[in-house]
Amino acid sequence: DAILEFADTFIEKMVWKDARALGIFLWLDKADTLRQRLEAIARNTYLSQEDKDPVSSTLFYLALGKKTLVHTLWRTANHHKEQKSMLQFLANDFREARWKTAASKNAFALLGKQRYEYAAAFFLLAGKLRDAVNVILKHMKDMQLAIAICRVYEGENGPVLREVITNHMLPLACSTDDRWLASLAFWMIDKTDEAVAATMVNE
Repeated sequence: DAILEFADTFIEKMVWKDARALGIFLWLDKADTLRQRLEAIARNTYLSQEDKDPVSSTLFYLALGKKTLVHTLWRTANHHKEQKSMLQFLANDFREARWKTAASKNAFALLGKQRYEYAAAFFLLAGKLRDAVNVILKHMKDMQLAIAICRVYEGENGPVLREVITNHMLPLACSTDDRWLASLAFWMIDKTDEAVAATMVNE
């Protein structure tokens, strides 16, 4: 928390690029603080734009489970050509299988248009975290964003988060000889002995 307070003295309105530069979602360990920070990033991202485009913050808000808030933002987006269709679509109950299927179809359509972040958001709407994360990793090339989304969406011990750490974070740490990144990765999957060992330099 002290590090966050220090960062906030220099970054008045933190957005994702700032959080990624600081590696915040790799080392923050309090679930409430994680959620609060991602929500602040979503809000700052939305408010920083002159045209107040809801698309820009949708991935963050859906990861936080705030579909109703996304719907509210679209109500104010009178300038946006997608307003009518999005209001109609978001009014549906995505606990129902047919609307989950519809959200997935929209996600694939967005992939075809190379709207990757929005495609990932629609996969979350469909309840498909793994698909959303695959888009973030493969197309957006943003491992930290994938980890952030996993941590707030499924919690600290979720299977998708573990896959990202095991298959992406640890290999990256090894390939770059980054001992601290390796240590963080091991801590996140509860391998404390390995986490400590990773920081030690062999004589």
